[in-house]
Amino acid sequence: MELTDRKAIANFFSKAAEQKWNRAAFDRSRDQPVFHGYVSIGEASEFWSASNNVFDYLMQGFAAADDALIPVANLAAGFDQKPVIGEGNLPDIRQQLAELDVELQPFCKIDGLGPYLQTEMFIPVHWRQDIEPRKEVKRFLVIKHTHPGHHIYEIGHEVAILKHFKSQADGAIFQREKAKGLATDKKPADLILVGEYRGRLLNPDPDSYPEKHCGIALFRVHGNRDGRLQCSTPHSLYPPLTIEQRLYARLYHSGGAIRLHDDQLQ
Repeated sequence: MELTDRKAIANFFSKAAEQKWNRAAFDRSRDQPVFHGYVSIGEASEFWSASNNVFDYLMQGFAAADDALIPVANLAAGFDQKPVIGEGNLPDIRQQLAELDVELQPFCKIDGLGPYLQTEMFIPVHWRQDIEPRKEVKRFLVIKHTHPGHHIYEIGHEVAILKHFKSQADGAIFQREKAKGLATDKKPADLILVGEYRGRLLNPDPDSYPEKHCGIALFRVHGNRDGRLQCSTPHSLYPPLTIEQRLYARLYHSGGAIRLHDDQLQ
């Protein structure tokens, strides 16, 4: 893809700085794509849903868009004329990544990181840790999830954190009381008791389940249109488990060290 409309790109970068967008989403199949800005990958879900929900009447199927979602800084690096440092002056990247307990994503190779390192671009990496949930959970939350029930499941989700608790027992009591309302309302809804890991900010997905690196779903109550309740226990605090997260590594030339950034590149 060759981008020639530098004025439009400059305007996007200006707006991205103003709106604090960290991500740029666009269709790579277009020579002059329209750029969309987002703070995080989660916020970009609407772009992915819309771009992949276009029906091709000629082919009688949904067209698969050639979408890209990259850090704004990486996009900007392709247009900035930054000084390039020599390969021989790069620090031992492999050792630094190992010390940070992260690995490169499968599509990234250590020998191909030169351009990323030389221009201080973000590199996607994979972080993994074995934990005992009962030792890592610092508080409990009850989350409510509703959906209008139409045919397009990806659209219309509403997720709300109702209350925080210091103990699982207090959260369970609150959840049971709220479940009585589900039976009365007779509307599709879920109440999920979740444990939030210490040092993590809980981030529910569209179905109100926490992302695996920040929390654990312990008990779910689902209410249907008939007023009947269904209960399930997705997980328990006691068996050990492995949590994983996609992070971003960036080499800062000033100190020669790699730092890790989260989904919002913070």
